[in-house]
Amino acid sequence: MLAVGGTAIVGSGVTIAIVVALTPLSTTIPSGEEAITDSNTGQAASISQPVAEPTGSLQASSQLEFPSQAAPIDAEQLQQELLALAQTLETDFANAPLALHLTGQIYHELKQTELAEAAWRKCLEQGCTAAGPYAGLAQLLISRGRDAEAIDILETAHANGTQSGETLRELAEAQENLGLLSEAKSTLDTALELDTEDAEAWLAHGRVLMQLEAPEMSEASILKNIQLSGESEKALLALSTAQARQRKMAQAEATRQRLVKRQAENPLSTASFQEIYNSSLRKIAVELFLSY
Repeated sequence: MLAVGGTAIVGSGVTIAIVVALTPLSTTIPSGEEAITDSNTGQAASISQPVAEPTGSLQASSQLEFPSQAAPIDAEQLQQELLALAQTLETDFANAPLALHLTGQIYHELKQTELAEAAWRKCLEQGCTAAGPYAGLAQLLISRGRDAEAIDILETAHANGTQSGETLRELAEAQENLGLLSEAKSTLDTALELDTEDAEAWLAHGRVLMQLEAPEMSEASILKNIQLSGESEKALLALSTAQARQRKMAQAEATRQRLVKRQAENPLSTASFQEIYNSSLRKIAVELFLSY
């Protein structure tokens, strides 16, 4: 089960407690018998903390317990537990910006977009200066075709001194979607000056350069992405396109064959929506599990 009480979120005055015993949890689609195990003991892992009434002065607990038996949980129950966590954070910590940010993240991953947007807007209205809520809200708006709104929010954040690689990447994506390619390239240049090893920014950079009719430069950016993060399907598709635009037909075909092989090896490429959704639920739970 997953329950909520009171413990501290790192870097804030928020107090939230999470009691987690989630098994099985995996980023792949698991069977009912799988469980998260502790690497040292081989037993199902659990993070357990005392549950207390939320107040403004709670002390964090670091107590850890490892049960001797796994406690399987199905996707439907996991969804209910995550929704309960989000609702508790939203009601008990309504004046804590980072708690609202976590609420927005959970709702967004659970496809509860209106609730996620509301949580993130409440977070920003309370004067949060962290980059995460801005990037999360912008990503949500972009996914719903509201690119101009995302640009306004991110440009305001940047003007006020809140900026990160993530906010820059989201801004560039919104600009790209609206056909503002020169602006998108400039934004990604800034992101890469901030972090030369930002693999996602290199891939986006290559994609924008392709649209700016610069296939050679595009190929170089995509290859930098692959160097940093390996051969993803998106990178291989973009690379084959860049190579074909340069008439490097043999290289483009070889890249395409690697893409086909990778797609065949990817179990999610043929998975149903429900299977992908269930897998996403478990991914959220794993991230929460590892954060507390």
